[in-house]
Amino acid sequence: MNVCDLQSEQHLNMFCYCDTKTIGNATDANCWLFNNGEPEDSPVWNSFKTQRHLTKIIFHIRAVSILPYVPTRAFKHLPKLKTVEIVYANIETVEAFAFANLTLLQDLALTRNRIVNLKKFSISFLPDLKVITLGENRIGELNREVFVSLPSLRKLYMERNNLSLIHEGAFSALYSLEELELHGNQLTVITRQTFRGLRSLRRLDLSSNLLTYLADGTFMELPSLEELIIERNALESIDPGALANLEALTKLYLAQNYIRTLPPNIFEDCRSLRFISLRDNSLHTVTYQVFQPIMHNLLNSTAYLIIDGKYCLLFICMLNLCASISYYKMLAIFVSLGFIVIFLTTIRE
Repeated sequence: MNVCDLQSEQHLNMFCYCDTKTIGNATDANCWLFNNGEPEDSPVWNSFKTQRHLTKIIFHIRAVSILPYVPTRAFKHLPKLKTVEIVYANIETVEAFAFANLTLLQDLALTRNRIVNLKKFSISFLPDLKVITLGENRIGELNREVFVSLPSLRKLYMERNNLSLIHEGAFSALYSLEELELHGNQLTVITRQTFRGLRSLRRLDLSSNLLTYLADGTFMELPSLEELIIERNALESIDPGALANLEALTKLYLAQNYIRTLPPNIFEDCRSLRFISLRDNSLHTVTYQVFQPIMHNLLNSTAYLIIDGKYCLLFICMLNLCASISYYKMLAIFVSLGFIVIFLTTIRE
């Protein structure tokens, strides 16, 4: 039974369109499941051995059909696969070693499959894997040792799930990861241990979660981070050392939160920062000490400091501190942002 030529197998609830029907020559397959789908022990999965040179396969599940499992029995016959996509299935649980035979796999997309559970080692031991897409599922908890031995992984997308808990060290094996998408989840707490091991991470998106507080050292494990997005949360308080060790950070998005003030020297370690968005917060007073570590960046014509909203903004500066920068440039920056600028004289003993 040739998996690329199933027209005569009318009892089956699957059909695959391939770039060629010739046995052993197909490299690309689009497979559709319809009616009641196929059971896990269906002989159709063994028919994939007729096309061992497939490098790309996509499984489409019709609205009236089902696929409640990862078709591991098919994958064991396809050692040359580089791209796997499954969409609109109802895979509640991804079992351990579901893709372990696919040592050449580079792109794994499991979007919109109603996934709730990722078992230990469910996506592991894939040396060439570069991108994992798990967006728009129902994953509520991420345990340790789900992602193990993925030395080439660069991007992990877990947006729009139900994530409320990420166990400490869940990403600890992903030392090559550069981009992590977690927006649109239910996260209320993140700590330094949440991101342990992510020493190569360059972009982190935590927007549209439920975070209310950033503690000292939250991002200490991310020395390569360049872009941090925490928009549309419920942030009210940020500790002075929350952004410690972010020397490579160039873009910071904190818009649409409830931040009333920023602690002095919060940007002490962020000497590369050139873009800050603080719009639609509750800011009412900002002191010069907040921006002092990065003021030389903000005076650059390519820099952006975005602060707007409905609250009155006061920028308070001690004259002896402000004398170290261009008075007129600094004044222009904060007046243009809608601040009322107040200069205070130095208090002498």
